[in-house]
Amino acid sequence: MTTQTRILNVGIVGLGTAGSAVAIAIASMDTVRLVGAADTNAQALHAFNQRHGGKTYTSVEAICADPEVDTLWIATPNVYHLPHTVMAADHGKHVVVEKPMAITLEEAQQMIDAADRNGVHLVCGGSKSASVTVQKMRE
Repeated sequence: MTTQTRILNVGIVGLGTAGSAVAIAIASMDTVRLVGAADTNAQALHAFNQRHGGKTYTSVEAICADPEVDTLWIATPNVYHLPHTVMAADHGKHVVVEKPMAITLEEAQQMIDAADRNGVHLVCGGSKSASVTVQKMRE
């Protein structure tokens, strides 16, 4: 029996340090396709386009409205995780959100509720808490 694999079209919201790093990782995977990125910084969008191609958007609303995008990786500042996640979910997009997921437990619950209400998946991006550097800081 074979399992058919569907390629997910992923867009990134926020091209700062985290978003730019995850773009490189996503671009190297064969089970997903990096299709675009949104940011308010024109230089960041230009650099993304030069490195990865794909579409660029100057607003979160625009990338959310693109029917080609299946999943959004939210890498904006923490205070925007709630509104950007809810907007993406309301547009039927699956969401991976950088850590911390939200500023408060109430915000996290609103994000979960939005995903449930729209039938999409919501994942909080991984932590490097097991890395040697973090372990040394913990000591």
